[in-house]
Amino acid sequence: RVVSQQSLRQQLNNLPRLLQQAKAVPHTVNGQNIGFIMTEIQAGSVFDDLGLQTEDIIRSVNGAPIRTAEDALNAYRKLRTAKSFQLDLMRSGHAMTLNLLVQ
Repeated sequence: RVVSQQSLRQQLNNLPRLLQQAKAVPHTVNGQNIGFIMTEIQAGSVFDDLGLQTEDIIRSVNGAPIRTAEDALNAYRKLRTAKSFQLDLMRSGHAMTLNLLVQ
């Protein structure tokens, strides 16, 4: 999937607006946080553009686990300048990877 560099950068550089476009909460299995589950995604948001769907569980970004809010913030910082990235997630009980190219 190709993502517009201009659109992505505009979205990622406005953190307050970005945080209003979707909601995610920690997802735990057997008492261990394995990622964040997307509970809401606005149509037309950067999250929608990336191909994320409600109920997706984001497990890692570029191989780095996303288990805490700090992990998510670190991934956000790296994505602001990334030329490509991978989102590993669970969708409907199946592991999948979204490969995104920023152009």
